[in-house]
Amino acid sequence: MNSRIGGKVARIGGNTLRIGGKVPRIGGNGPRIGGKPSRIGDKPFSNTASPPAERAFHFCDIIVGIAKGEFAMRNHRIFIVEDDKKIARLLADTLRKYQYDVAIVEDFDNVEEECSAFDPHLILLDINLPSYDGYYWCRQLRQTTTCPIIFISARSGDMDQVFALENGGDDFITKPFHYEIVLAKIRSHLRRAFGEYAPSQGERTVKLGSLELFIERMELHLRDEEIPLQKKECVILELLMDASPKVVSRETLLEELWDDQSFVDENTLNVNMTRVRKKLTDYGVQSVIETVRGSGYRFLVAPEES
Repeated sequence: MNSRIGGKVARIGGNTLRIGGKVPRIGGNGPRIGGKPSRIGDKPFSNTASPPAERAFHFCDIIVGIAKGEFAMRNHRIFIVEDDKKIARLLADTLRKYQYDVAIVEDFDNVEEECSAFDPHLILLDINLPSYDGYYWCRQLRQTTTCPIIFISARSGDMDQVFALENGGDDFITKPFHYEIVLAKIRSHLRRAFGEYAPSQGERTVKLGSLELFIERMELHLRDEEIPLQKKECVILELLMDASPKVVSRETLLEELWDDQSFVDENTLNVNMTRVRKKLTDYGVQSVIETVRGSGYRFLVAPEES
């Protein structure tokens, strides 16, 4: 398997890479991270660890994630409904490290409104919350979303788990918990809902303004016109349109386009990007791909005709 780190290609494969024996825990007894217990391997891990040691741990953790294929090219959005700010922050920081987009609820009287605005792919939901409990909010959220909802709670009774599932939840994690368990359950539910195990829901498309990309057909539709695309042109447009208005890095584009090659001249990306821009210009679509110096490219939405 190839992965790009800092613009270089690294090969990870063959032998199994192991780091520590256990993973961080939140809650329970033991050494603490941000006021919460934690233990990594056989030695306690503290938030007072020296910056180099902490950076080394995070770097190794990311390498393992890349080796396991855990870093998705398209970020999934995860909404956290947790009133313990330390736990919510630690969860959010960990998920962002694994390339998830994360939002934490701010107003516990408007959970449904905040969730709808963020439009998450998955929700992490506590039971004991201000105003209304997690069971209530799960029922309310189920009226507007079918995304996976995972309860995370200190309640460990059998009936607590039964109530969670009966009120619309998909899974239950008991505090204190291991990050690895949380990450594994999130990946599992996202695969079933949106990934390789998801039921077929028709042709994949990406629509922005007056442009609609039909990925399987390799066609870009501009109102009544159909623009045929080459494979790499389609991949570039899919990445840029799917991420819009965010910037897609050159490293991401290179890895997605030429993951099977150990070395790629970056000028090759420039050539392909020029071809995409020219094709769009030929059909009257101009200045929609912006070069962000030192970062990558951004797709600017083509406005609908009035």
